[in-house]
Amino acid sequence: MTKSTVLLLPVAFLIPAGVALAETPFAHPSALPEISCDAIHYSAAYLRRYPTAPAACIEGRMLNGEMWARFNTRVYLVDAPQFITVEMLDTAGNPVSTFSFKPAPQATLVMNGKTIPFSQVEVGDTLTFWKSEKRLATPVMPPETRIAWQVFPPPESPGTSRPITQARAGG
Repeated sequence: MTKSTVLLLPVAFLIPAGVALAETPFAHPSALPEISCDAIHYSAAYLRRYPTAPAACIEGRMLNGEMWARFNTRVYLVDAPQFITVEMLDTAGNPVSTFSFKPAPQATLVMNGKTIPFSQVEVGDTLTFWKSEKRLATPVMPPETRIAWQVFPPPESPGTSRPITQARAGG
């Protein structure tokens, strides 16, 4: 079952515990002024780590004079509470990149209007991330963690031709 999720991400790719989207402007992004994804600036440091990010921008919105980019992902691998691996999708829904993150122990997200713990995220769920241009244009990226592991196609996608062979935590 695919679930739709909206996440507000002021820092990195994680949502702080206790943030309820229903109380933020991103609960109804269509009410915010729309901007082109081409207007959003990415720093060289950000593009070294996430070279496909511009191709994955779904839409841009203005909030309090700040530009935000929307990215869609599909949950690829769940090893909660350790890591969640997602595929970043382009505008056609095709995977363009993969990254992993470790949710904080009490981190929650809003899925279909309900606040749930990350432990309830399932392979195939669709997650929507909003990322501030300030974070995309950062001149220095935090170091990646040194934890790496093999990522295999999920059972729903046997024989996939996707060239995803490794994911790094902390991206």
